[in-house]
Amino acid sequence: CVDCSKANPKWAALLTVPSAQGGIEGPYNETFYIGCFCCIECSGAHRRLGTHISFVRSIDLDTLKENEINALEYGGNCL
Repeated sequence: CVDCSKANPKWAALLTVPSAQGGIEGPYNETFYIGCFCCIECSGAHRRLGTHISFVRSIDLDTLKENEINALEYGGNCL
């Protein structure tokens, strides 16, 4: 778990990061995700942040989209 360091987390938390590349033409509508793995207890804390900041998926029960998988592969718990 990224938050409490428990082994074998079964939940994926994806944090929403809006594009900071606004400017004269206006902000882009891109959204980026930072992915991490967390345990069931810590997934509740991520759920309470709200879906506009973080959303949680089960790695066993839910189907992840390609961009969510990429966020977990490139972010993951390596930070």
